[in-house]
Amino acid sequence: MPELLLAYYDVPLESPLKLSSNGHLDLIIPKTTGGHKPYVIGASLNTQYEAESIHFHWGSAETLGSEHEIDNKRFDIEMHIVHRNMRYPDMNEAKKHPDGLAVLAIMYMFGRPNAITRTVNPKFFRGSGPRLNELFPKLKANNFFTYNGSLTSGNCEESVTWIVFAQELTMTKLLTSIFSSIQDSNGGHLKPNYRQIQPLNNRTVFYRP
Repeated sequence: MPELLLAYYDVPLESPLKLSSNGHLDLIIPKTTGGHKPYVIGASLNTQYEAESIHFHWGSAETLGSEHEIDNKRFDIEMHIVHRNMRYPDMNEAKKHPDGLAVLAIMYMFGRPNAITRTVNPKFFRGSGPRLNELFPKLKANNFFTYNGSLTSGNCEESVTWIVFAQELTMTKLLTSIFSSIQDSNGGHLKPNYRQIQPLNNRTVFYRP
């Protein structure tokens, strides 16, 4: 399987970033300062997929919040970077097609407060000119699982090529305060927002070592 190319992921984005909470923390990905949108191509994708948004799924003090398991292991937080097939004009149209979306899934576990290796760079959320790859430093981007599946919220449209990275990253406890402080429109804290693990339903999962 070809390598996965992350284009413009290392170029600063226009800032400030816009965060919203609609059941999960949602970030609309703007253009880079050079006027480009980050995109992915390669792996099992036969065309370019443009980055649209990022959101996170998490649990609680008692539950793990990832929506995938790797070797029967779940994780504290799962991040999804949603991409739209550039053949389609918008997300609503892309959701109607089996090749409409590509979602990169990255798993995080909580580390020690002073953990540095492979952790999310906090500057991404509060600095100017953040880069997408600051969310997953030192990730082995060509070690992943991939399969055809669905979205995990809304109508769960069967329009997603999933690319689930095999490497587990670290997120410090200090950074998790950004999740615990998020509130909904009524001023209440967002509850665990993950979908339960689903059966494969005869899907084939491919692995690129």
